[in-house]
Amino acid sequence: MTGIKKNEIQTRAARIWLDGDGIVRVVNPPGVDETLDDAEANIPAISQVSGNRICEYARGVIQK
Repeated sequence: MTGIKKNEIQTRAARIWLDGDGIVRVVNPPGVDETLDDAEANIPAISQVSGNRICEYARGVIQK
């Protein structure tokens, strides 16, 4: 993996950023097993890098 990108968020199990085409990229480091807790922790990071544009499904997961 390369260094931290501008507007990139690093969580325990992922690097998350918005690429030049407006696509949210989520990359899990080799050897990291993402748990449900990790996935749920990544949702706010995905929302943040996308300018708080988040799908309705993800909103439901956050509210659980």
